[in-house]
Amino acid sequence: MSSTTRKNVGGVTWSAATRMTLEPAHKSGQPQGMSPWLAAPIVAVVLLVVAGFAGLVSRKQLQQAAAPVPKQAIASVKTDVAEIKELIHQ
Repeated sequence: MSSTTRKNVGGVTWSAATRMTLEPAHKSGQPQGMSPWLAAPIVAVVLLVVAGFAGLVSRKQLQQAAAPVPKQAIASVKTDVAEIKELIHQ
């Protein structure tokens, strides 16, 4: 999954979670049965759970990723070492 796709999925998830929790209260000027002081912590907990899950998934992907190997730099250093050994032996 490319980083652009992950960003899009994350954005859609965040948008959907926000709309599902906040939109019903704003559709009408009348209270929906839950006061804002109670709704805010519930929304915060839901969003923290979603963020924690996303963090765990990302951590797993980072642990599975292989570290990049700088092949060109390794080859260059080997060449330099060989040249220095030649100069020392002359």
